[in-house]
Amino acid sequence: MRPESAMTIEHDIGNAHDGPFGLHAAKLGGTYRMRLRGEFDLAAVETVEDALARAFDGDTQLLEIDLGQLTFLDSSGLRTILEARDRAASSGVRLRLVRGIEPVQRVFAITGLEASLPFADEPCG
Repeated sequence: MRPESAMTIEHDIGNAHDGPFGLHAAKLGGTYRMRLRGEFDLAAVETVEDALARAFDGDTQLLEIDLGQLTFLDSSGLRTILEARDRAASSGVRLRLVRGIEPVQRVFAITGLEASLPFADEPCG
């Protein structure tokens, strides 16, 4: 069994909604988990993209992005998630999204993406 490799990024980013954003990412074996918290908008995209780059650097088999602690998701956050989906597909990595609260999930429903993305109700493991 491999030791856990953890990377924690906690950023409080002043943005248009005056809300913080945080990210915790950890890799255990072939699973890379990202837990997002707060408001995922344009100000947080670079932080998430940096963490995603690490997810695809190595032997990742499963990428899990937990949206359960997000309070807000705008179009730039949605675009970043869709780019992660596309990169996972082209890299042979399975993607799993943990559902967010109702206002976050509504973004996926309104855009017609909820049924086409691999959502789960709970984090794995």
